[in-house]
Amino acid sequence: MTSLSDGPFQRVQQRAGLVLGTTLSEHRGQSRRVCLLESYPDWIYKEYNDEARRRTEDTLLDRLIAFPDCLPPVDRELVAAATSWPTARVVDDEGTRGVILPIAPDTFRADVRGSRRTRSELLTIGLLAQRDAALEQRGLPPQPLANRIRLCLSLATTATLLERRGIVYLDWSFANAFWSPTTLTTYLIDMDGCSFGPRPLIQTHGWDDPLVPLGSPGGQQVDRYRVALLVGRCLTGERMLPQLPAALAALATTEPRLGKVCRTVSATLHARNLADRPPVAALAVVLRNAATALGVPAGSGAAQPAAGNTGNVAAWVPLGERRRPDGGAVAPPKPSAPTPSPAPDPVPAATPWTAPVPVPLSQPPPPLPVAAKVALVLLGVFLALVLIVAIFS
Repeated sequence: MTSLSDGPFQRVQQRAGLVLGTTLSEHRGQSRRVCLLESYPDWIYKEYNDEARRRTEDTLLDRLIAFPDCLPPVDRELVAAATSWPTARVVDDEGTRGVILPIAPDTFRADVRGSRRTRSELLTIGLLAQRDAALEQRGLPPQPLANRIRLCLSLATTATLLERRGIVYLDWSFANAFWSPTTLTTYLIDMDGCSFGPRPLIQTHGWDDPLVPLGSPGGQQVDRYRVALLVGRCLTGERMLPQLPAALAALATTEPRLGKVCRTVSATLHARNLADRPPVAALAVVLRNAATALGVPAGSGAAQPAAGNTGNVAAWVPLGERRRPDGGAVAPPKPSAPTPSPAPDPVPAATPWTAPVPVPLSQPPPPLPVAAKVALVLLGVFLALVLIVAIFS
């Protein structure tokens, strides 16, 4: 029995039956190493490190692998096209060793200019969360607002499916999603870390939830916060959290048709209670409405089928690179007829704009009295005289 992507693996695959090829990365995240599979160039093997093996629950991972089977066709196609869903659990005599994942199609790859040379790379979402000038410095085309709306809608559509099905992801960050400037679609990696319900919240610099302490269970409310944060950063090109509210306010002023999008993002980021955060579906709806108002052919926001990889190194990353390819990526699904998207959830009433709360600055110390200043001067003169006497005595 194989996976949703019709891969050539059993759901529980013996490690001894895998011939490993090129090593893509080592000791990154929860992996000991990530390798190409010699006989299957469209797939990678992610071997867990000792800590990840201790945390891995076999029944949960098996449930994730089988999850797409219970979905209707429209959701199943979205999972296959827009997420790096685990395909097989790899085992040996000592238990679970790792997982098999599809590799990223070339549609999410482009030539990126570095400090020394230009090379083909998978485009992390962190590249999009910058202004056009920064993109052009990397040799990438500027992304007008219409493109950013499409890409954010793609992210929100995937997040809506996960939320609707009770799956908690939590790993929203600059490194765990890719985007395509040609198809204007996105997909997520590291999906083997998902859970059906809350799981312990670990620190992700720049993405920590102000209402959920680290180490406590994080659920869909944390996903709502991080999705809104990612959408806000990608729409405005502003990566720095303190400056993001002002960037959203400026965007809503210069482009009123995005007013509801900016208010929904702001309402999520500045909610004082977890229950006040709008569902991700509400964000997807206002993004879709904004796309319609701007005349953008938004479609479903899901990733479209790709033509396939041109080689067996589509997700190659030299050792030592900062980006993590641990989670792999999706293989292109088989082309199929367009399927209408399910009816979106109703949009909640417009949320009043919430300005960021300024952080009080430290006050400078009060000035010294005149008498104290005189005393300090006399003390300095006395100490100088003592030093001179000590030198010449």
